[in-house]
Amino acid sequence: MTGARARLVRRLPYWAGGALLLLLLVAAIGAPWLAPFPVDRYDLLDDLAAPSAQHWLGTDENGVDLLSLIVWGARVAAMVGLGTVGLCASVGVTLGAISGYYGGLIDEVLMRIIDVLMAFPGILLAILVIAVTREPSVAAVIFALSVTGWAGYARLVRGQVLSLRERPFVMAARAMGASGPWIIARHLLPNVMTPVIVQATFGIAGAILAEAGLSFLGLGPDGVPSWGALLDQGARYFLVSEHLAIFPGLAIVLTVLGINLLGDALRDRWDPRRPEQ
Repeated sequence: MTGARARLVRRLPYWAGGALLLLLLVAAIGAPWLAPFPVDRYDLLDDLAAPSAQHWLGTDENGVDLLSLIVWGARVAAMVGLGTVGLCASVGVTLGAISGYYGGLIDEVLMRIIDVLMAFPGILLAILVIAVTREPSVAAVIFALSVTGWAGYARLVRGQVLSLRERPFVMAARAMGASGPWIIARHLLPNVMTPVIVQATFGIAGAILAEAGLSFLGLGPDGVPSWGALLDQGARYFLVSEHLAIFPGLAIVLTVLGINLLGDALRDRWDPRRPEQ
């Protein structure tokens, strides 16, 4: 009984994180049906209203239902989180595998580029990219966050490939005449995807936080509800309507907490150095 209870306790972060992430995805996909009110219907006579039976979480400065805005904001958070991680992982895994396998000048040039990119604060470079593009859209935010985001994946995969490329199964494939791209795609990438998936899980949380920060500064996606923009409103009206900051803040905290719990659980489960229990 003690062993079963211990296993249950170890699995709690996995299930809790998975449930919170699933809740985010359900809200993002079902926003048009789950939101109780349209987010483009203003009611200035009911602005900054406190939570009530009609508006469970209150309203914002334009009288729009706050619960509806948070539900629609989940769609922006999911799009930015998944889109940024998808783009960063695709670019980073590809370049990291090429760099680690071929080495030489390719590896040296790519590593110096990564060093330069990682020397810049990611959020500041994202602000610069959005300012240059002058297009505060979801796609622009994803691109801005991906400018430096791919570097971590490339460095991770490069290190993994360096440790794998001299293994017997890779040398055997090379001796049989397999090409470099075939060895990378068939033998190396399947063996490095576990740490990539774990890092991608944490990357989703980081991208959501970065998007919220950009929106809080007024540089987030334009014309769509965002949790960061709601926090910006809440900061301006906190002494009058504190709910406007509390509920979007809780949405961000719970989402990031859930994703980090899932990432921790996956890392503990797949870490080969973790002792068996």
